[in-house]
Amino acid sequence: MDNKKRVVISGYYGFNNIGDEAILFAMIKLLQDNIPNINITVLSNDPEKTKSNYKVNTISRWDIKGIFKSIKSCNMLISGGGSLLQDITSYKTIPYYLGIVQLAILMHKQVVFYSQGIGPINHPWNKWLVKVVANKVNHIFVREIKSKQLLESMNVKTPIEVSIDPVFGINLNFEVYSNIKTRLKPEKKVGIYLRPWKNNKLLVKTITEVSKKLIQDGYEIYMICMQYKQDLQVAKDVVNLVSSRNIHIIGKSLNMDEALAYTACFDFIIGMRLHSLIMAFSVGVPIIAISYDPKVENVMDEMCISHCIKLENLTYKNLMNKIRWIEHNIKLERNLINYIKRQKIEEIYMPIHYIKNKLLEDIDGL
Repeated sequence: MDNKKRVVISGYYGFNNIGDEAILFAMIKLLQDNIPNINITVLSNDPEKTKSNYKVNTISRWDIKGIFKSIKSCNMLISGGGSLLQDITSYKTIPYYLGIVQLAILMHKQVVFYSQGIGPINHPWNKWLVKVVANKVNHIFVREIKSKQLLESMNVKTPIEVSIDPVFGINLNFEVYSNIKTRLKPEKKVGIYLRPWKNNKLLVKTITEVSKKLIQDGYEIYMICMQYKQDLQVAKDVVNLVSSRNIHIIGKSLNMDEALAYTACFDFIIGMRLHSLIMAFSVGVPIIAISYDPKVENVMDEMCISHCIKLENLTYKNLMNKIRWIEHNIKLERNLINYIKRQKIEEIYMPIHYIKNKLLEDIDGL
């Protein structure tokens, strides 16, 4: 008798985005460590690379026949994690992910939303889709309280629980960390993680001014591109304007272990990419967030960290004020992060316990 527990994972995977790849890495590790005999299939934009990186089954996220076959033979569809149900980046995002969910529902499969960040959802059609489909799934886990509140305001009645992003639980690869640390200069170090957005000119101008001041203060600055092809140009814009040998672009697409290792080397980080902030938190590095999207503020609130500036309010003065506060309270900041992490770490396992119990019920019922 085949007692394998088959799950299909749907998310924003195979796009060379370190943050989303870190989510997938953490999810797979948690599932494999806690659920014996689990068989995982991931829907990916780059199935060969995902298969090689994570040693799981993969299907192209555009292969409708392959997706249909995989879901038909699975016990559960896991939708997430990440910001799948939002229409700020594209109107088509919500229909795609909910289309996968609806297919599993029509096949009478169990469906769980895993550590999702919900919203913003602006289009009435998308709001209706989320309400209708989310009310048909078995259970919903969101990564912060405001996502739960948004779903409840849309009259979603499915049980909703808050469990922090699984990336909070990833561990540093000390061999990779040691190798990277020896290559960096011994001076004080800051990591800056930017992404292109609507206020690019304001962003580049402010980060350039702040970088020049930090270099005067004896810092080495490292620009990290979490999604390399997207983020490289804005990093280059800053580096070209700063025009100093003390500012560096890490000139390649990093994997999760490398990105985490670089982050652990910094005195503090300035980050726009959500998972740069989560990675820093996971290794106890102080954080200043530049929020281009409510999800950044929501997760900063969940981490109980107040050093967050909305992009439209970004100025040299208010960013330098945050930096000076962290410099003068660096030990306090590190201790606070480690304390909060200890308090929240059990939340990571909430979805895993639920998935394990439901899969065991499914197997026992065969």
